[in-house]
Amino acid sequence: MKVLLCFEILAILLYLLIDRTTQLKNKSWQIRTGLLLIMALVVLVRVYKFWLTMGLDLDEAMGGYNAWSISKYGVDMMLKPLPVYFYAWGSGMNALYLYLAIPFIKLFGLTLSVYRLPMVLFSILAAFYFLYALLKTNWKDSNIIILMIILFLSPAMITSSRWAVESNIFPSLVVVSTATMILFLSSEGWKKSLLFVLYNVFLGISAYAYSNNWLFLACATPLVYGWLIFTKKVNIKQVVIGVTTILLLVWPLALFMYVNYISHKELQVLGLTITKMAISRGSSQFALGNGVVGIWNNIVAATTMMVTGNDGMVRVELPIFGPFYPFMLVFAIVGLFKKVSSKFNDLDTYMLLLLLASIPTFVLILPNFVHYNAMFVPILYFEYVGLQSILDTKFMKVSFLVTMAVLLSLFAKSYLVTNAAELHDGGIEVSSDVRNAIDATHKFKDKKVVFVTRYGKQYYPVVLFYEHISPEKFFKTREKLKPADHLEYSYFDKYYFEGNLDNLKISKNRVYIVQNNVGLDLSKFSKSKSEIYGTYTVYYY
Repeated sequence: MKVLLCFEILAILLYLLIDRTTQLKNKSWQIRTGLLLIMALVVLVRVYKFWLTMGLDLDEAMGGYNAWSISKYGVDMMLKPLPVYFYAWGSGMNALYLYLAIPFIKLFGLTLSVYRLPMVLFSILAAFYFLYALLKTNWKDSNIIILMIILFLSPAMITSSRWAVESNIFPSLVVVSTATMILFLSSEGWKKSLLFVLYNVFLGISAYAYSNNWLFLACATPLVYGWLIFTKKVNIKQVVIGVTTILLLVWPLALFMYVNYISHKELQVLGLTITKMAISRGSSQFALGNGVVGIWNNIVAATTMMVTGNDGMVRVELPIFGPFYPFMLVFAIVGLFKKVSSKFNDLDTYMLLLLLASIPTFVLILPNFVHYNAMFVPILYFEYVGLQSILDTKFMKVSFLVTMAVLLSLFAKSYLVTNAAELHDGGIEVSSDVRNAIDATHKFKDKKVVFVTRYGKQYYPVVLFYEHISPEKFFKTREKLKPADHLEYSYFDKYYFEGNLDNLKISKNRVYIVQNNVGLDLSKFSKSKSEIYGTYTVYYY
């Protein structure tokens, strides 16, 4: 409750700041109150039990440990100083979110709530910045309300803001860059030039958010620049400054590409590590294995996923609801056709360019909604455009508000109740109960600790996350493996990891943390003592 209260106070302060710096203060009390309630709801759905509802994702554990390692020792788990792309599992991990988390870890230590905090906070700040941009550019009141609801209270934007796999920050970066573009398009003089530089800063740092979206950025940037130049919204000087800004930010990633695709030799430049990966991540993300047939099959699979709203990962989309609410994708198609048959305004054009830039991703990259998160904002925007065409009376607008309230309520029930167990301890999520089980082994200081879970050897980042093992100790004591795209260590230090009990010899010199309810034959522990910690049992002698 204290965390929720702090965020709501932050929301009120941000709202008051917007009130003082825009035309919001001159609007009717109904509009001001309505927007305040919407923003309070935007905060609530992101903050409520964000540290508890979902278990620790294995990628969160990996990212959190590496961020902690950099914050405390200046190196990652592989003893690399300030990597521009983290080695992590072997095929890499995006750097931006990990570096954003470091100040929070420095201040509060490494816990699940602390590691998720920057994601939650950034998504909230992005929503307020977007509201500021709409108000500053004098959008129609009803349009602001509809767009804010569609964009920030849709499942895609809610779920991606509540857990800290590092790529989830990309949709909020699209929101921030879009808000900056809105302000840029309505500004003049030095403010316009400054906003264009800021826009390019966001473009540049977005490249560090999610490597799967490099293809999207490589398409979106020339499309947007071409449009701005063709319509004379920027001059040559602004173009040069903008391109220079991007290059100043992304040159380490250019070197990263050189190291991994040409030289195959790791570099140290200006204190940064240009990391050599075990294997290119692209080889496991692109649907290029079977040529044209593979690409066609990928398009069919991607289309099916978008229509059904199901990619098989509950942590990204809930059954029935999907990322865009049932049937809401239809309005995006309606909105797109509506604009094609009428006149585009500047924001329509910008969003269309983002959507066009997503097509190569849709065609070439294996479908799931994390891989496609660059599409969230433009799709939701065209949902808003499509809904605009029917929300032309007071009755229809009230009906829309009631419908969205019902959908959000049902979604919340599905998230917090119906699918709670799956979110907390399903897929690659690890129940928070394991923290207590690990703590219980501390009294057995001279004994090795064996984890027997359905995750098998993938489990090791969880122990690194909770036990705060120094990177040097991990590096020296880990199992020696050949480079691979997904390294899974069966041991390091005193910790061992198993996926079953079949070949496990029980020893009185070891403590066993066993995951419950995964079909294991526990007769081997019949003579041991045990302590139950939720979904885990600790066995010892």
